[in-house]
This record gives sequence, C-alpha cells and structure tokens, in this order.
Amino acid sequence: MRRTRGRRRTWPRAGPRWHVVEPHCLPGHGERVDALAARLGSPTPTHHASLDDPLMQMFGGEKTRALMQRMGVTDADPIAHKMVSRSAVRAQQKIAGHVGPSVHPAESQAAWIALNLPAMG
Repeated sequence: MRRTRGRRRTWPRAGPRWHVVEPHCLPGHGERVDALAARLGSPTPTHHASLDDPLMQMFGGEKTRALMQRMGVTDADPIAHKMVSRSAVRAQQKIAGHVGPSVHPAESQAAWIALNLPAMG
C-alpha cells in the first residue's frame, strides 16, 4: 500500500509467479496450468524444459543439443526458441498417439513414461 497526498492507494493484488520446471508428457496440460494461473490472478507461468528431460531425450534431445553446441550455446545458457518449443510439442503429440485409454499419474516424467509407455521407455 502507498500513500499519495493523504489518500490511500492500493495496488492490484497479483498472484504468485509460477515456474513450470518439467513439462507434462501429454499435450494440453501446460495450457491448463496457464488457465489456472489466469483464474488465480497470477501472471502467465514460465515453462522450463531441459534437453536432458526424458520427454526431450525420446524425441531429438541429442540432435537439438548437437545443433546448439554447433551454434556456440553452452549447457548453462537458457534457450527460448520456437524450434525447441515445437520439438517438445511434437514429442507430446507422438506420445499421445501411443498412450492407452487409461493414464496413470506419476511423480516425474521418467516415472510417467515407465508407467504409461513401457514399450517406449
């Protein structure tokens, strides 16, 4: 709260800032997190993924890493590029085509893949 010339001025309440560290293996879950944050009045969440994530490893993580190394990008540099985002979306779409009718929840990507995609994991 801040006082301006004797009047009380209140700042709009902003919800907590969200950081999604590990994307879900199926498409659509990220959009649900974004919608939940919007309903709670939070800014749009920041989604983070690693080329070492099981999802990225299954579908081109090594190719993307090799390309980034040729471009001079180190492992510590954050990458925000449409190519990487599209690669993650394509991986999610491929996985969605292999998942059976029942999806078992898990604590991590690796555990989710082991439970729901034993032939691919």
